[in-house]
Amino acid sequence: MGEKTTLKELTASECAGLLAAGRFGRLAVIADGQPLIFPVNYLYRDGVIVFRTNRGTKLAGADYARVAFEIDGVHPDGQTGWSVVVRGRAYEVTEALGGNAETVKTAAIPSALRDETDAVVEIIPESVTGREIGNYPSSASFAPLDPVWVDWPHR
Repeated sequence: MGEKTTLKELTASECAGLLAAGRFGRLAVIADGQPLIFPVNYLYRDGVIVFRTNRGTKLAGADYARVAFEIDGVHPDGQTGWSVVVRGRAYEVTEALGGNAETVKTAAIPSALRDETDAVVEIIPESVTGREIGNYPSSASFAPLDPVWVDWPHR
């Protein structure tokens, strides 16, 4: 005990590392004037987030809209964890968006429910912020948790 709880802003590099390591996040959209949050499997590459979805509420709320996307991890003690929030614009990837569309649409985007026939949405970040909170004794043992817990090498 005796460890002091700290709140630390994550660097852009740390946020990018967490986004790249993760595969599960939450998409926040406004649909019918109401905020909604959806779990999604995603891929982070080349500075953008991509995910597959069917043509329902999630796509309707995200396409050509400002969205938020969040990933996080919590230590089993419930007292330490981290969060990364991306704010940006989401677009359905179509041929109208340019020559890169086919490359993005055929990417190996992880998904438990979707296949290559579903729409692909890309989030272009406008801001990426992250925080971690906790008290991290040097002997701490970080266990995997859903969503993923990523232990930093600096601990």
